Amino acid sequence: MACAKKCDRCEKLYEEYNFEDDEKNPNGIMVLNLDYQRHFYSHTAMDLCPD
Repeated sequence: MACAKKCDRCEKLYEEYNFEDDEKNPNGIMVLNLDYQRHFYSHTAMDLCPD
């Protein structure tokens, strides 16, 4: 059974990719805030299609 995703940028449907933990081919973005000591506070993740 395939797991379809929807791109948060262009709203296309796509199948999962980048199972190899390849940092040169990201499959998402997570927005975060940094404080003055460089500690971070994350927000929701965004799914991105290969396009």
